[in-house]
Amino acid sequence: MKYFIDKQGEFWFENDEENKFCGRITEETNTFLLKTDMTKNFNIPQEHFNIIGKIGNQDLTLYKCSLTNDPYKKTFLVRYIIENYNNDSNLNFNNINIQFHNLEQWIEKDSFNVDFDNNTPIINPTKDEISFSYRKGDVNFIIDYSTSIKSNSITIKNNYYIQLEYELPTPFDQILRNIRSLRNFLTLAMYNPTNFRTISCNIRSPHKHNKINIYSKLLDFTPTEFRRYKSLLYFSAIESKSNIFERWFNIYDKYKPLFDIYFTNFSGDITIEYQFLSYTQALEAYMRKNESFKDNFMESEKYEIVKNELNEYVKNSIMDSGQKDSWENKIKYGNEVSLRRRLKDLIRYLSDFNITQKIINDNRDEFIDNVVGLRNYYTHYSKDDNPDIYNVIDLSFNLKLLIELCILNELNFDKEFIDYTLNRIYERKPLSL
Repeated sequence: MKYFIDKQGEFWFENDEENKFCGRITEETNTFLLKTDMTKNFNIPQEHFNIIGKIGNQDLTLYKCSLTNDPYKKTFLVRYIIENYNNDSNLNFNNINIQFHNLEQWIEKDSFNVDFDNNTPIINPTKDEISFSYRKGDVNFIIDYSTSIKSNSITIKNNYYIQLEYELPTPFDQILRNIRSLRNFLTLAMYNPTNFRTISCNIRSPHKHNKINIYSKLLDFTPTEFRRYKSLLYFSAIESKSNIFERWFNIYDKYKPLFDIYFTNFSGDITIEYQFLSYTQALEAYMRKNESFKDNFMESEKYEIVKNELNEYVKNSIMDSGQKDSWENKIKYGNEVSLRRRLKDLIRYLSDFNITQKIINDNRDEFIDNVVGLRNYYTHYSKDDNPDIYNVIDLSFNLKLLIELCILNELNFDKEFIDYTLNRIYERKPLSL
């Protein structure tokens, strides 16, 4: 990256090489910028367009750009810089390699063995690759090594990365979605936020063999301290599950609202009140997408008859117009299953797991009353209620555990493993209430 930052280059919009302009890529705190001295009236795309360029002999693709509001010069916000690549027509790859923070501690495998010959240590470097099939390719966990030689020593270093390998060339935008999904799987498994350290790929053709490096300010990430014993899933727990990522990518797409909410709470800057509300919302989102749960109390056609009768009664009542509007709105959504009913159905659905009884403290109705009452308070902020913060912490922890129970169940882990795994987490409750 040092070869093209703050150096002048020549650029053009994708599929418009005839209209070139000069520019300089700069590195800001939270982003990359392409600063230009444009004088021509180019037909600039609206947003999320690609810019192709060359700085010296360095080919570049600036991916997902947008024009900033700089009043003095045309400056572009750059989300990704792809080095050694400037293909106007196709941004498709067959493989991508990703290094993640804390991956080596989580996997806990070495890339070399040490033997002894007459008390002399002999180091045998190895390469280990554990593959998981998914969709139209593979997820490969690769553990290998690199060496550096100095005058009187040789250093061997472990390298850990994940390779997404595709049967057919795959659009970069789809690859990025897969990488984000994979990052969230690791965050769940590690029980600790992680992010990309490096992204690269290899392009092989009869005429060239390029290593492509991909840069983004999304890679500027300082991980929190990782303690392996706190992981939700150890690598050894998934190592033999060849279809784990097939399942993961499927449920990640199916239950995207659940995962969006769940992973937001890993940021660490969320209030406990928001955590509680968001976990409640996440469970509702899960049940809306899961065919095992009902969304309505009765068939829509039958409720339409009831709704018309109720609206007619409200229309002819002595209520004022504001109150009538309020009742009509309640009647409109009156067939939707309530949070109370959804929680009853969810607990019944998960009743085979021993951990469920711990989560609800062997009292389903009291647990549901607490959740619904607290949700209503934080939605409407009744004057008469003053929730106990320790109760909020306790309920948030239990709701989070319910979400993780749903996720592990969707990933097809067996009952005994799920109970054992979540019981480890349960035993580390933040407070004893």
